[in-house]
Amino acid sequence: MFKVDKDGNFILDADGNKIPIETKEAKVVETTKEAINEAVDLKANEIAVKSMTVMTENLTEVFNKFGELITSNKLAEKDKTPDGIMDAIRISVKPIKHRLGILAIGMAKAKFEQTTIYEQFDKMGIEKNSFGDITKVMNTGTIAAGGILVPEIWDDDIIPLLEAKAAFRKSGVGSRDMPNGNLTMPRWASGIKGYWVGEGQKRTSAQPTTEALTMKAHKLAVDVPITNEELKFSKYNTAREIQDLMITGTSNTEDTGFLYGTGTAYQPTGLETQMLTANKIAATGSATAEQIGTDLEKLPAILSNNNVTFNKPVWLMHPREYYAIRRQVDSTSNLMYYARELRETNTLIGYPVFMTTNIPTTGSGSDIFFYDAFYLSIGEAGKPELKFTENGDWYDGADVRSGQVEDTSVFKMTEMVDLVLKQQNAACELYNVTYGA
Repeated sequence: MFKVDKDGNFILDADGNKIPIETKEAKVVETTKEAINEAVDLKANEIAVKSMTVMTENLTEVFNKFGELITSNKLAEKDKTPDGIMDAIRISVKPIKHRLGILAIGMAKAKFEQTTIYEQFDKMGIEKNSFGDITKVMNTGTIAAGGILVPEIWDDDIIPLLEAKAAFRKSGVGSRDMPNGNLTMPRWASGIKGYWVGEGQKRTSAQPTTEALTMKAHKLAVDVPITNEELKFSKYNTAREIQDLMITGTSNTEDTGFLYGTGTAYQPTGLETQMLTANKIAATGSATAEQIGTDLEKLPAILSNNNVTFNKPVWLMHPREYYAIRRQVDSTSNLMYYARELRETNTLIGYPVFMTTNIPTTGSGSDIFFYDAFYLSIGEAGKPELKFTENGDWYDGADVRSGQVEDTSVFKMTEMVDLVLKQQNAACELYNVTYGA
Protein backbone atom coordinates (compact mmCIF):
# COMPACT_ATOMS: atom_id res chain seq x y z
CA MET A 1 0.00 0.00 0.00
CA PHE A 2 1.42 3.36 -1.00
CA LYS A 3 0.57 6.86 0.17
CA VAL A 4 2.01 10.36 -0.15
CA ASP A 5 3.48 11.90 2.97
CA LYS A 6 1.83 15.00 4.42
CA ASP A 7 4.41 17.36 2.93
CA GLY A 8 4.07 15.88 -0.53
CA ASN A 9 7.83 15.20 -0.80
CA PHE A 10 7.84 11.38 -0.52
CA ILE A 11 5.77 8.33 -1.26
CA LEU A 12 5.55 5.87 1.63
CA ASP A 13 5.47 2.21 0.73
CA ALA A 14 3.70 -0.54 2.69
CA ASP A 15 6.62 -0.73 5.13
CA GLY A 16 6.79 3.02 5.65
CA ASN A 17 9.88 3.51 3.54
CA LYS A 18 10.18 6.89 1.89
CA ILE A 19 10.52 6.89 -1.88
CA PRO A 20 11.83 10.29 -3.17
CA ILE A 21 9.37 12.15 -5.35
CA GLU A 22 11.83 12.05 -8.27
CA THR A 23 11.56 8.27 -8.68
CA LYS A 24 9.55 6.63 -11.43
CA GLU A 25 6.90 5.42 -9.03
CA ALA A 26 6.50 8.87 -7.56
CA LYS A 27 6.29 10.41 -11.02
CA VAL A 28 3.31 8.20 -11.78
CA VAL A 29 1.48 9.45 -8.72
CA GLU A 30 2.51 13.05 -9.36
CA THR A 31 1.31 12.85 -12.94
CA THR A 32 -2.01 11.39 -11.91
CA LYS A 33 -2.60 14.13 -9.38
CA GLU A 34 -1.62 16.91 -11.75
CA ALA A 35 -3.78 15.54 -14.53
CA ILE A 36 -6.75 15.45 -12.21
CA ASN A 37 -6.02 18.93 -10.89
CA GLU A 38 -5.84 20.21 -14.46
CA ALA A 39 -9.35 18.96 -15.05
CA VAL A 40 -10.46 20.59 -11.81
CA ASP A 41 -8.91 23.92 -12.86
CA LEU A 42 -10.61 23.73 -16.22
CA LYS A 43 -13.97 23.01 -14.62
CA ALA A 44 -14.65 21.01 -17.73
CA ASN A 45 -17.37 19.04 -16.09
CA GLU A 46 -18.99 20.01 -12.79
CA ILE A 47 -19.74 16.44 -11.74
CA ALA A 48 -16.25 15.31 -12.68
CA VAL A 49 -14.80 18.13 -10.61
CA LYS A 50 -16.75 17.03 -7.56
CA SER A 51 -15.58 13.46 -8.11
CA MET A 52 -11.93 14.38 -8.62
CA THR A 53 -11.62 16.53 -5.52
CA VAL A 54 -12.06 13.47 -3.26
CA MET A 55 -8.40 12.63 -3.84
CA THR A 56 -6.48 12.08 -0.58
CA GLU A 57 -2.87 11.23 0.33
CA ASN A 58 -3.64 7.50 0.42
CA LEU A 59 -3.43 6.07 -3.08
CA THR A 60 -5.51 3.04 -2.19
CA GLU A 61 -8.29 5.32 -0.99
CA VAL A 62 -7.97 7.34 -4.18
CA PHE A 63 -8.43 4.23 -6.25
CA ASN A 64 -11.35 2.96 -4.17
CA LYS A 65 -13.18 6.25 -4.62
CA PHE A 66 -12.27 6.69 -8.27
CA GLY A 67 -12.53 3.06 -9.20
CA GLU A 68 -16.30 3.03 -8.87
CA LEU A 69 -16.45 5.67 -11.59
CA ILE A 70 -13.96 4.25 -14.07
CA THR A 71 -14.08 0.47 -14.00
CA SER A 72 -16.17 -2.49 -13.06
CA ASN A 73 -13.09 -4.68 -12.41
CA LYS A 74 -11.56 -5.28 -8.99
CA LEU A 75 -7.79 -5.06 -8.70
CA ALA A 76 -5.93 -7.82 -6.97
CA GLU A 77 -3.96 -6.80 -3.89
CA LYS A 78 -0.71 -7.27 -5.79
CA ASP A 79 -1.80 -4.73 -8.40
CA LYS A 80 -2.39 -1.96 -5.85
CA THR A 81 0.80 -0.16 -6.82
CA PRO A 82 1.15 3.17 -8.61
CA ASP A 83 1.77 1.36 -11.92
CA GLY A 84 -1.08 -1.02 -11.25
CA ILE A 85 -3.45 1.81 -10.50
CA MET A 86 -2.44 3.68 -13.64
CA ASP A 87 -2.87 0.50 -15.68
CA ALA A 88 -6.33 0.10 -14.21
CA ILE A 89 -7.21 3.64 -15.15
CA ARG A 90 -5.87 3.27 -18.68
CA ILE A 91 -6.76 -0.31 -19.52
CA SER A 92 -9.19 -2.05 -17.19
CA VAL A 93 -12.24 -0.09 -18.22
CA LYS A 94 -14.38 -2.67 -20.04
CA PRO A 95 -17.26 -3.07 -19.82
CA ILE A 96 -17.97 0.65 -19.45
CA LYS A 97 -19.95 1.18 -16.31
CA HIS A 98 -19.43 4.83 -15.42
CA ARG A 99 -19.11 6.79 -18.67
CA LEU A 100 -18.85 10.18 -16.99
CA GLY A 101 -15.82 9.12 -14.91
CA ILE A 102 -14.01 7.78 -17.99
CA LEU A 103 -14.79 10.93 -19.92
CA ALA A 104 -13.49 13.09 -17.05
CA ILE A 105 -10.19 11.16 -16.87
CA GLY A 106 -9.80 11.39 -20.65
CA MET A 107 -10.38 15.14 -20.60
CA ALA A 108 -7.94 15.63 -17.72
CA LYS A 109 -5.15 13.59 -19.34
CA ALA A 110 -5.73 15.22 -22.74
CA LYS A 111 -5.21 18.64 -21.19
CA PHE A 112 -2.17 17.57 -19.20
CA GLU A 113 -0.43 15.75 -22.07
CA GLN A 114 -1.52 18.29 -24.72
CA THR A 115 -3.33 15.69 -26.83
CA THR A 116 -6.86 15.16 -28.03
CA ILE A 117 -9.39 13.30 -25.96
CA TYR A 118 -9.64 10.71 -28.74
CA GLU A 119 -5.93 9.90 -28.36
CA GLN A 120 -6.48 9.36 -24.66
CA PHE A 121 -9.37 7.02 -25.41
CA ASP A 122 -7.03 5.00 -27.64
CA LYS A 123 -4.49 4.73 -24.81
CA MET A 124 -7.24 3.69 -22.42
CA GLY A 125 -8.49 1.03 -24.83
CA ILE A 126 -11.85 2.71 -25.36
CA GLU A 127 -13.63 3.02 -28.66
CA LYS A 128 -14.20 6.72 -29.22
CA ASN A 129 -17.64 5.95 -30.64
CA SER A 130 -18.59 4.67 -27.21
CA PHE A 131 -19.35 8.26 -26.27
CA GLY A 132 -20.89 9.36 -29.54
CA ASP A 133 -20.21 12.97 -30.47
CA ILE A 134 -17.93 14.46 -27.82
CA THR A 135 -19.74 17.77 -28.23
CA LYS A 136 -22.70 16.10 -26.60
CA VAL A 137 -21.39 16.72 -23.10
CA MET A 138 -22.92 18.63 -20.24
CA ASN A 139 -22.89 22.35 -20.96
CA THR A 140 -24.41 25.58 -19.74
CA GLY A 141 -26.13 26.42 -22.99
CA THR A 142 -28.66 23.59 -23.05
CA ILE A 143 -31.21 23.12 -20.27
CA ALA A 144 -31.39 19.34 -20.68
CA ALA A 145 -27.60 18.99 -20.84
CA GLY A 146 -26.88 20.59 -17.48
CA GLY A 147 -27.60 24.23 -18.25
CA ILE A 148 -30.36 24.17 -15.67
CA LEU A 149 -27.68 23.77 -13.00
CA VAL A 150 -26.28 27.22 -13.85
CA PRO A 151 -28.94 29.83 -13.08
CA GLU A 152 -29.19 32.99 -15.15
CA ILE A 153 -28.40 36.15 -13.22
CA TRP A 154 -30.66 39.12 -13.98
CA ASP A 155 -29.57 42.66 -13.27
CA ASP A 156 -31.44 44.70 -10.68
CA ASP A 157 -32.24 47.48 -13.17
CA ILE A 158 -34.28 47.50 -16.37
CA ILE A 159 -32.58 49.27 -19.27
CA PRO A 160 -34.73 52.33 -19.98
CA LEU A 161 -36.51 52.72 -23.28
CA LEU A 162 -35.17 55.40 -25.61
CA GLU A 163 -38.20 57.56 -26.28
CA ALA A 164 -38.90 61.03 -27.63
CA LYS A 165 -38.98 63.90 -25.15
CA ALA A 166 -42.21 65.89 -25.19
CA ALA A 167 -41.25 69.54 -25.73
CA PHE A 168 -44.44 71.44 -26.54
CA ARG A 169 -45.40 72.12 -22.92
CA LYS A 170 -41.75 72.74 -21.98
CA SER A 171 -41.52 75.49 -24.59
CA GLY A 172 -43.68 77.73 -22.42
CA VAL A 173 -47.23 76.96 -23.54
CA GLY A 174 -49.60 77.60 -20.63
CA SER A 175 -52.69 75.65 -19.58
CA ARG A 176 -56.26 76.56 -18.73
CA ASP A 177 -58.87 74.62 -16.77
CA MET A 178 -61.90 73.27 -18.58
CA PRO A 179 -64.19 72.49 -15.58
CA ASN A 180 -66.97 70.92 -17.65
CA GLY A 181 -64.78 69.58 -20.45
CA ASN A 182 -65.05 72.79 -22.47
CA LEU A 183 -64.05 76.43 -22.34
CA THR A 184 -65.08 79.35 -24.55
CA MET A 185 -62.85 82.41 -24.84
CA PRO A 186 -63.97 85.68 -26.45
CA ARG A 187 -61.61 87.25 -28.96
CA TRP A 188 -61.58 90.57 -30.73
CA ALA A 189 -62.14 89.94 -34.42
CA SER A 190 -61.65 93.53 -35.53
CA GLY A 191 -60.42 96.67 -33.86
CA ILE A 192 -61.10 100.37 -33.99
CA LYS A 193 -59.49 103.03 -36.11
CA GLY A 194 -59.85 106.76 -35.93
CA TYR A 195 -60.94 109.18 -38.68
CA TRP A 196 -59.80 112.65 -39.54
CA VAL A 197 -62.70 115.07 -39.26
CA GLY A 198 -62.86 118.62 -40.52
CA GLU A 199 -64.29 121.56 -38.63
CA GLY A 200 -68.09 121.36 -38.60
CA GLN A 201 -68.05 117.90 -40.21
CA LYS A 202 -69.85 114.86 -38.93
CA ARG A 203 -67.92 112.47 -36.73
CA THR A 204 -67.48 108.87 -37.90
CA SER A 205 -68.37 106.02 -35.57
CA ALA A 206 -66.65 102.62 -35.38
CA GLN A 207 -67.86 99.28 -34.09
CA PRO A 208 -65.33 96.56 -33.16
CA THR A 209 -66.40 92.95 -33.57
CA THR A 210 -65.86 89.88 -31.44
CA GLU A 211 -65.82 86.15 -31.94
CA ALA A 212 -65.53 83.08 -29.75
CA LEU A 213 -62.85 80.43 -29.50
CA THR A 214 -64.03 77.18 -27.98
CA MET A 215 -61.93 74.39 -26.52
CA LYS A 216 -63.45 70.96 -26.07
CA ALA A 217 -61.80 68.08 -24.25
CA HIS A 218 -60.30 65.28 -26.33
CA LYS A 219 -59.68 62.05 -24.46
CA LEU A 220 -56.20 60.58 -24.58
CA ALA A 221 -56.14 57.13 -22.96
CA VAL A 222 -54.26 53.85 -22.77
CA ASP A 223 -54.85 50.61 -20.81
CA VAL A 224 -52.10 48.15 -19.87
CA PRO A 225 -53.32 44.73 -18.66
CA ILE A 226 -50.97 42.59 -16.58
CA THR A 227 -51.33 39.25 -14.83
CA ASN A 228 -51.56 39.32 -11.06
CA GLU A 229 -48.70 36.80 -10.93
CA GLU A 230 -46.42 39.20 -12.78
CA LEU A 231 -47.15 41.92 -10.24
CA LYS A 232 -46.71 39.56 -7.31
CA PHE A 233 -43.59 37.64 -8.24
CA SER A 234 -41.50 39.99 -10.42
CA LYS A 235 -38.19 41.00 -8.84
CA TYR A 236 -38.67 44.48 -10.32
CA ASN A 237 -41.04 47.25 -9.31
CA THR A 238 -43.19 46.41 -12.32
CA ALA A 239 -46.00 48.77 -11.34
CA ARG A 240 -43.66 51.75 -11.24
CA GLU A 241 -41.97 50.82 -14.50
CA ILE A 242 -45.32 50.52 -16.29
CA GLN A 243 -46.54 53.83 -14.89
CA ASP A 244 -43.38 55.61 -16.07
CA LEU A 245 -43.77 54.16 -19.55
CA MET A 246 -47.43 55.18 -19.69
CA ILE A 247 -46.69 58.76 -18.65
CA THR A 248 -43.86 59.12 -21.17
CA GLY A 249 -45.84 57.47 -23.96
CA THR A 250 -48.99 59.55 -23.53
CA SER A 251 -46.92 62.73 -23.24
CA ASN A 252 -45.40 62.04 -26.64
CA THR A 253 -48.81 61.24 -28.14
CA GLU A 254 -50.05 64.55 -26.75
CA ASP A 255 -47.01 66.37 -28.19
CA THR A 256 -47.67 64.96 -31.66
CA GLY A 257 -51.37 65.81 -31.43
CA PHE A 258 -50.67 69.41 -30.40
CA LEU A 259 -48.31 69.82 -33.35
CA TYR A 260 -50.03 67.88 -36.13
CA GLY A 261 -53.52 66.92 -34.92
CA THR A 262 -56.17 67.25 -37.64
CA GLY A 263 -59.21 67.67 -35.44
CA THR A 264 -60.59 64.37 -36.77
CA ALA A 265 -60.50 60.82 -35.33
CA TYR A 266 -60.96 62.31 -31.86
CA GLN A 267 -57.69 64.29 -32.12
CA PRO A 268 -57.28 67.93 -31.15
CA THR A 269 -56.59 70.47 -33.88
CA GLY A 270 -52.85 70.98 -33.83
CA LEU A 271 -50.65 74.02 -34.25
CA GLU A 272 -49.87 73.32 -37.92
CA THR A 273 -53.58 73.21 -38.77
CA GLN A 274 -54.57 76.27 -36.73
CA MET A 275 -51.92 78.68 -38.06
CA LEU A 276 -52.59 80.70 -41.20
CA THR A 277 -51.72 78.89 -44.41
CA ALA A 278 -49.76 81.94 -45.52
CA ASN A 279 -47.48 81.49 -42.51
CA LYS A 280 -46.15 78.19 -43.85
CA ILE A 281 -43.16 78.54 -46.16
CA ALA A 282 -40.87 76.02 -47.84
CA ALA A 283 -37.20 75.82 -46.98
CA THR A 284 -34.56 76.30 -49.64
CA GLY A 285 -33.55 72.98 -51.14
CA SER A 286 -29.83 72.04 -50.93
CA ALA A 287 -29.35 75.27 -49.02
CA THR A 288 -25.96 76.86 -48.50
CA ALA A 289 -24.97 78.25 -45.12
CA GLU A 290 -26.00 81.72 -46.30
CA GLN A 291 -29.39 80.46 -47.51
CA ILE A 292 -30.03 78.66 -44.21
CA GLY A 293 -29.54 81.97 -42.41
CA THR A 294 -31.98 83.63 -44.80
CA ASP A 295 -34.58 80.89 -44.28
CA LEU A 296 -34.39 81.22 -40.50
CA GLU A 297 -34.66 85.01 -40.57
CA LYS A 298 -37.95 84.73 -42.50
CA LEU A 299 -39.88 83.19 -39.60
CA PRO A 300 -39.60 85.98 -36.98
CA ALA A 301 -40.25 88.41 -39.83
CA ILE A 302 -43.60 86.72 -40.56
CA LEU A 303 -44.80 87.27 -36.99
CA SER A 304 -43.50 90.84 -36.91
CA ASN A 305 -45.23 91.64 -40.19
CA ASN A 306 -48.51 90.45 -38.62
CA ASN A 307 -48.11 92.71 -35.57
CA VAL A 308 -47.50 89.87 -33.16
CA THR A 309 -46.15 91.21 -29.89
CA PHE A 310 -43.18 89.04 -28.95
CA ASN A 311 -43.89 87.84 -25.43
CA LYS A 312 -42.54 84.25 -25.38
CA PRO A 313 -41.31 83.48 -28.92
CA VAL A 314 -39.58 80.09 -29.29
CA TRP A 315 -38.22 77.70 -31.92
CA LEU A 316 -39.11 74.01 -32.04
CA MET A 317 -37.25 71.59 -34.32
CA HIS A 318 -35.93 68.07 -34.72
CA PRO A 319 -32.41 67.37 -33.32
CA ARG A 320 -31.24 66.61 -36.86
CA GLU A 321 -31.83 70.19 -37.94
CA TYR A 322 -30.62 71.61 -34.62
CA TYR A 323 -27.16 70.08 -34.98
CA ALA A 324 -27.00 70.78 -38.70
CA ILE A 325 -27.56 74.50 -37.99
CA ARG A 326 -24.88 74.44 -35.26
CA ARG A 327 -22.17 73.29 -37.64
CA GLN A 328 -22.74 75.73 -40.54
CA VAL A 329 -19.61 77.61 -41.64
CA ASP A 330 -18.88 80.30 -44.21
CA SER A 331 -16.54 80.11 -47.18
CA THR A 332 -13.52 80.59 -44.91
CA SER A 333 -14.62 77.79 -42.55
CA ASN A 334 -15.67 80.18 -39.80
CA LEU A 335 -18.89 79.46 -37.96
CA MET A 336 -21.88 81.33 -39.28
CA TYR A 337 -23.26 83.97 -36.91
CA TYR A 338 -26.37 81.92 -36.16
CA ALA A 339 -24.35 78.71 -35.60
CA ARG A 340 -22.12 80.49 -33.11
CA GLU A 341 -25.15 81.95 -31.34
CA LEU A 342 -26.82 78.54 -31.10
CA ARG A 343 -23.67 76.97 -29.67
CA GLU A 344 -23.09 79.70 -27.11
CA THR A 345 -26.61 80.59 -25.94
CA ASN A 346 -28.99 77.93 -27.36
CA THR A 347 -30.88 80.71 -29.12
CA LEU A 348 -31.47 81.68 -32.73
CA ILE A 349 -31.86 85.37 -33.55
CA GLY A 350 -32.28 85.92 -29.83
CA TYR A 351 -35.04 83.37 -29.18
CA PRO A 352 -34.70 80.04 -27.29
CA VAL A 353 -34.63 76.73 -29.16
CA PHE A 354 -36.33 73.48 -28.15
CA MET A 355 -35.92 70.03 -29.71
CA THR A 356 -38.14 66.97 -30.05
CA THR A 357 -38.11 63.86 -32.21
CA ASN A 358 -41.90 64.07 -32.29
CA ILE A 359 -41.30 66.25 -35.33
CA PRO A 360 -40.78 63.73 -38.17
CA THR A 361 -37.87 63.69 -40.59
CA THR A 362 -39.44 61.37 -43.17
CA GLY A 363 -40.90 62.22 -46.55
CA SER A 364 -39.67 65.37 -48.24
CA GLY A 365 -38.06 66.82 -45.11
CA SER A 366 -38.58 68.02 -41.58
CA ASP A 367 -40.29 71.06 -40.06
CA ILE A 368 -39.10 74.02 -38.00
CA PHE A 369 -41.76 75.85 -35.98
CA PHE A 370 -41.53 79.39 -34.68
CA TYR A 371 -44.35 80.62 -32.43
CA ASP A 372 -45.12 82.87 -29.53
CA ALA A 373 -46.11 80.54 -26.68
CA PHE A 374 -48.06 83.38 -25.05
CA TYR A 375 -50.76 83.00 -27.73
CA LEU A 376 -51.20 79.26 -27.17
CA SER A 377 -53.26 77.60 -24.43
CA ILE A 378 -53.70 73.97 -23.47
CA GLY A 379 -57.15 73.22 -22.07
CA GLU A 380 -57.27 70.60 -19.30
CA ALA A 381 -60.45 68.95 -18.01
CA GLY A 382 -58.83 67.98 -14.73
CA LYS A 383 -55.37 66.59 -14.19
CA PRO A 384 -54.09 63.45 -15.95
CA GLU A 385 -55.40 60.38 -14.15
CA LEU A 386 -53.47 57.18 -13.60
CA LYS A 387 -55.51 54.35 -12.07
CA PHE A 388 -54.90 50.76 -11.14
CA THR A 389 -57.88 48.42 -11.25
CA GLU A 390 -57.36 45.05 -9.62
CA ASN A 391 -59.02 42.27 -11.65
CA GLY A 392 -60.27 44.94 -14.05
CA ASP A 393 -61.74 44.33 -17.48
CA TRP A 394 -59.94 45.44 -20.63
CA TYR A 395 -60.39 45.50 -24.40
CA ASP A 396 -57.87 43.66 -26.58
CA GLY A 397 -58.93 45.30 -29.84
CA ALA A 398 -61.53 42.67 -30.61
CA ASP A 399 -63.19 41.56 -27.39
CA VAL A 400 -63.69 42.68 -23.81
CA ARG A 401 -61.61 40.50 -21.51
CA SER A 402 -62.56 39.77 -17.92
CA GLY A 403 -59.95 40.40 -15.25
CA GLN A 404 -61.97 38.34 -12.79
CA VAL A 405 -61.93 35.33 -15.08
CA GLU A 406 -58.35 35.70 -16.31
CA ASP A 407 -56.91 36.93 -12.99
CA THR A 408 -55.47 40.08 -14.57
CA SER A 409 -55.37 43.70 -13.45
CA VAL A 410 -55.26 46.89 -15.50
CA PHE A 411 -53.34 50.17 -15.40
CA LYS A 412 -55.38 52.99 -16.95
CA MET A 413 -54.02 56.37 -18.05
CA THR A 414 -56.49 59.12 -19.07
CA GLU A 415 -56.26 62.81 -19.79
CA MET A 416 -58.76 65.26 -21.33
CA VAL A 417 -57.10 68.09 -23.25
CA ASP A 418 -57.38 70.51 -26.16
CA LEU A 419 -55.23 73.21 -27.75
CA VAL A 420 -56.06 76.68 -29.01
CA LEU A 421 -53.95 79.18 -30.94
CA LYS A 422 -55.49 82.44 -29.78
CA GLN A 423 -54.14 84.38 -32.78
CA GLN A 424 -53.56 82.52 -36.03
CA ASN A 425 -50.77 84.92 -36.99
CA ALA A 426 -48.75 84.07 -33.88
CA ALA A 427 -47.17 80.93 -35.36
CA CYS A 428 -45.34 79.98 -38.53
CA GLU A 429 -43.58 76.98 -40.03
CA LEU A 430 -40.64 76.25 -42.28
CA TYR A 431 -41.31 72.93 -44.02
CA ASN A 432 -39.34 70.59 -46.34
CA VAL A 433 -36.24 71.28 -44.26
CA THR A 434 -33.30 69.09 -45.26
CA TYR A 435 -30.39 70.91 -43.58
CA GLY A 436 -29.37 67.77 -41.71
CA ALA A 437 -30.43 65.15 -44.27
